[in-house]
Amino acid sequence: KSFKDLILDRTTLDADEKDQLWQTLNASIGDAELAFMLNETKLPPQICYHDGQREVVLKTTWNTELDPNDEISRILVTMLDVTAEVAAQSELEAKNREFEIVQQLVEAGAKKSIDFFASADQLIAENERLLGTGDLNEDNVKILFVNMHTLKGGARTLQLKNLTAVIHEVESQYASILRDGKEIGIEVLQDDIKRARESFLSYQRVNEEVLGRVHDDQHVTVDREFLESSCRLLNYLENDKHLTDDLRDIIHRNRDELTNLIFMTLPTVMDEILAQSQKIAKDLEKEPPVVECDIDEIVINPHQEMLLKNCFVHLLRNSLDHGIEKPDVRESKGKKRAGTIKVSAKEADDQIKMFFEDDGAGLAISRLRDKGLKSGFLKDDATPEQIAQVIFQQGLSTAQQLSEVSGRGVGMDAVRRFLVEEKGSIEIVLGEPIDDQRDFYAFGFTISLPIVQMTSQELESGPEAVPTKKAQKAAS
Repeated sequence: KSFKDLILDRTTLDADEKDQLWQTLNASIGDAELAFMLNETKLPPQICYHDGQREVVLKTTWNTELDPNDEISRILVTMLDVTAEVAAQSELEAKNREFEIVQQLVEAGAKKSIDFFASADQLIAENERLLGTGDLNEDNVKILFVNMHTLKGGARTLQLKNLTAVIHEVESQYASILRDGKEIGIEVLQDDIKRARESFLSYQRVNEEVLGRVHDDQHVTVDREFLESSCRLLNYLENDKHLTDDLRDIIHRNRDELTNLIFMTLPTVMDEILAQSQKIAKDLEKEPPVVECDIDEIVINPHQEMLLKNCFVHLLRNSLDHGIEKPDVRESKGKKRAGTIKVSAKEADDQIKMFFEDDGAGLAISRLRDKGLKSGFLKDDATPEQIAQVIFQQGLSTAQQLSEVSGRGVGMDAVRRFLVEEKGSIEIVLGEPIDDQRDFYAFGFTISLPIVQMTSQELESGPEAVPTKKAQKAAS
C-alpha cells in the first residue's frame, strides 16, 4: 500500500489539507529541489494519525533524494511518535493557565469574585436567551451589547485577563453591528456566547473547586439562622440597663460585626451602583450627572444586591444615553448642563419601595404609541398611562438615534423579568407633559422588593424576637 493509504488517509487532516500535501509530493518528484522548497509549507511538521486503536501524534520531517540530474527522485518522510510528549506539554499549558486564573482570583478577593460570578451568570444567561430567539433586531443587539459591556467592565476591574479578552471579542461583534451595520449570522453570535460561557465556567470552576469559594446565601461561616439569632440576642442585651457602658459597647460592636457578615445596607450598595453613572456619562461625552439619594438604612442580602446591580445597569444607561440630553441641548432648554438623577428608598408594608427618575427629555409618548399600535399591544383609544407600559415590551425602544449603549426602553423587559423572578416588581409612574405638543411626559420608576428575613426593625426589637431553645426545637 502507498503512503497515502497507510498514513495520509488515516490522519485528521481535512480533505483540502490532504489534497495539497499529496499534490505537493507528486508534483515534486522529477522536479528541481527549489520547487519542493517553495511548497514545503504544505507538508505539516506534525500530524495526528489513527492506528486503528488509538490516535497518536507523529512528528514528521520531509527530506529529498536527488538523481544525477539534481532532480528529486524520492521524498523520504521520518515519523516519530510524540504522543506522550504532546500530552505532557498540553497538560503543562493547562496547569499554567489554571495557575494564572488562580493568581487573578486570589488578587481579586473572595467576596468580589463570588459576587461577580453571580452577576455575570445572569448577564450571560440573558444573552443566551436573546440569541436563542434568533431575533437580531436593533434593540436586542443593544441589550446584548450592554450586557457584555457591563460584564467586561466587571471582569476588567477584577483583572480577570483571559475572560476579559474573550468578552471583549464578543462585545466587539455587537458593536460592529450597531456602529458599522455589519451583518453577522446568528450562528456566529451563538458560537461567540458559547465561548464566553466556557471561559466564564473555567474561572468559576477554579474559584469553587480550587479555591473553595462557593456562593451560598444561607451560610456565611456558620449557619445564618444562628447568626441572626445572635444578632437579636446581642441587641436585647445591649438594652439591658444593668450593663456597664464598656460591656454595652462590646456587645454593640459584636452585633454590628455579625450583621455585616449576613447583610449589607442599601445605601452602601446604591453608592457603589450609582457611581457607575460617572463612567457612563464620560463614555457618552456628557457631563457627569448630579445624583441625589434619599435612602433609608435598609438591610439587604447578597442576592438582592446582585439583582439591584443588574437592574440598575439598564436604568442608568437608559437615563444617561437617551434620557438626559447633551449639555448644549440642556442649556438651550434652560436647564443646567449636568443632568440630575434621583433615587429614593423606604420601607413600607414589608417591602423596599424605591423610586428612580431623571430630569431628562422625558418619555416619548407619541413614538411609544406608534410602536405599540404597530405591534398590536395598544388600541387606538389607549391612555398615556397605558401607552407608557409599552416600554416593558421586548424589542421596543424610543431611541431616535443609534447608540452603542442603549435606547430609552432597551432592557426594561429584562429588568421587569429579573424583579418578578425574585417576587419584586417595577412600575412606570407617569407625570405631566413637558412640552406643548404633549409628546413627552415626565416619568419615573417604582421598584419593590421583599424585605429580607431580618429587617432593621427586627434588630431593634425586644426579647420576644429572640428565639428560645424550645421555639427553635419546635421549628426544626
